[in-house]
Amino acid sequence: MKTLFIILIASVVCPLASAQGPSVISYQGFLTDASQNPITGVYNVTFEFYPEGWTQGVNPPSEIISRTVSGVEVEKGVFSTTINVGGINFQDINYEVKVIVTGETESGRIPITSVPYALVAGSINASDIQGTISGAQIASGSVSSGMINGTIDIAHGGTGAANPSDARTNLGVQPLNAGLTSIAALSPSGGNMLYTTASNTYGATPITSIGINVVGATTQANARSAIAAQQSNANLDDLADGTLSDARLESTVDVTRLNTTGGVHVGGNSDPGTDNLVVDGRLGVKTTTTPVTTIEVVHGGGTPTAGDGLSITGDNGTNKVTWTLYTVPTNGNLLLYLGTTVKGIFNSSDGAYTSISDLRLKDDIEPLENILPNSMEIQTYKFHMKSDKENKVEKIGVIAQELKEIFPSLVEYDTLADLYTVNYASLSVVALKALQEQQAQIKALSSKLDQLKEDNNDLRLHLQESNSRWDDINQKLQTLLGNKNQK
Repeated sequence: MKTLFIILIASVVCPLASAQGPSVISYQGFLTDASQNPITGVYNVTFEFYPEGWTQGVNPPSEIISRTVSGVEVEKGVFSTTINVGGINFQDINYEVKVIVTGETESGRIPITSVPYALVAGSINASDIQGTISGAQIASGSVSSGMINGTIDIAHGGTGAANPSDARTNLGVQPLNAGLTSIAALSPSGGNMLYTTASNTYGATPITSIGINVVGATTQANARSAIAAQQSNANLDDLADGTLSDARLESTVDVTRLNTTGGVHVGGNSDPGTDNLVVDGRLGVKTTTTPVTTIEVVHGGGTPTAGDGLSITGDNGTNKVTWTLYTVPTNGNLLLYLGTTVKGIFNSSDGAYTSISDLRLKDDIEPLENILPNSMEIQTYKFHMKSDKENKVEKIGVIAQELKEIFPSLVEYDTLADLYTVNYASLSVVALKALQEQQAQIKALSSKLDQLKEDNNDLRLHLQESNSRWDDINQKLQTLLGNKNQK
């Protein structure tokens, strides 16, 4: 058991209106064992700061602020350390401190009292300044914006003048509310702009006439003609081919207003048709270099939920469905998303497509049973597609309508396309299960055959034994008959 005596060398002033506590304070204490013998060693010391009057069960524990100092050296009972008290509001709250050494409470709560001249304010309110602080009293770089709370008036803009009028004179500026009539007795009317005609000589001109006068024109139309510009609200259809350069577009062009009766052709001058975008050359989206293919879409390392990838969306006004292709930069796989859910993956090593089959995504899992009889009813065919009239490449497969009668879950019908499709990937699972069941039957028959072979061997042995006995009996009979004839 150790006993702790604390000598407070420097602490925090509680509270002052114009100062906050320092970030570090010093503590010194005296540590003994249960027999009051000074001890020596290295200990972890924790300082707990309690608001004055804090009561267990009444005040929340969150009001207690804890600071731990590790590796405090104690020599013959005496130790000295510093505590980081940044963030503790000594300005508005009086605190008491309790000291814990290596997890054992060693002292009661001791009030923290002020020590004259022990503090330097971390910040100061402008309202607390009395008198004048000159620049010579503030070290360069010692005051930052975060240290100033409130507004501090700097007399006359720091010009050294004794009054505002002299300050404006020193700066060479007019009063904020000065009238233009004070400038060389000039009285321009509304809508005019001042300009210099000579040294210290001013004139006025209508603002709307400036651009016209610069190009030597008398009307706005002549001015636009002089600089080969269109009216600000002109339809771009009115521009002759090749007359519009990048330098003449000084603001963003609303693409929806480009040829509202037709489309847009980039890199060519043929008619793109109504509401179409035609691009001659390669098209790059978010690429910083020349596109490597006809259309190149570059996305970052995010996910489709962050707006990355190449999407195709169907929206009929009621339902909106989005499929997204997304390339994984780290492994090169191509992911297929429906909305924000991965539905399949194209492998980067061989291009193989795999559909999702994760246990975490499945429910109502049951084993397939008795597949073999139904699988034997599946008819397989070779054929060619009607659309392939030229090449007539031979195909093999099944007929969807027939398969639907045997395994409905392997066939889907799309109402929009009015076509049946077959899930050949799942059909292979049916074939696998049928093979397993067939193999089980073969194994059972093999086991029965082995048993029949064993039984046959037993019968053969019995037959051989019977034949041997019959031969023995026959021999004995012949012997008896021979002896009788001799008599």
